[in-house]
Amino acid sequence: MEGGIIAYHGEQVEGDIDAGLEFFIGQDFDSAYRLAFTMEAGLKNFYLTIADEAAGAEEIDMLNKLARFEDSHMAKLAGKFGDVSFDAEATVTEGGLDIEQMIEYFGDQLNSREQILQLAMKLEAQAFDLYSRLAREQQGEDTAAFYESMAAEERQHLLIISRELDKLI
Repeated sequence: MEGGIIAYHGEQVEGDIDAGLEFFIGQDFDSAYRLAFTMEAGLKNFYLTIADEAAGAEEIDMLNKLARFEDSHMAKLAGKFGDVSFDAEATVTEGGLDIEQMIEYFGDQLNSREQILQLAMKLEAQAFDLYSRLAREQQGEDTAAFYESMAAEERQHLLIISRELDKLI
């Protein structure tokens, strides 16, 4: 981008840097873990729900791949904090919305593989941001390191999604 960030005049994110952290900070880490696990399960359920409605095989395959991303997060959380089973009824997603709200809000953005990938980029970027902020806010090396590793996984998912998106553009 010519001129760098100073020359940018596009859309900007609004809100305080601490927005959303009230669900995590000051809480017992086990409850933060449970909330993180539930959000990962909810996002997996979101991807699987829209895969059931997808028209094409490529879209279905992509949504199932995205759902497997969430499996890796849930496995990491379970490995760190104990065995917890996947809740097929979980509806709260990483963005804080439930599945029905997500479908209502993003439904018109789910008609093509490109749109699905763009939405996945947004959701993974939000999760990356959340885990990064949690890592900075946590007291205790072990907890901060855990959140940093979750953020690193989200970064890897962003790279995978961006490569898929590059193939389409």
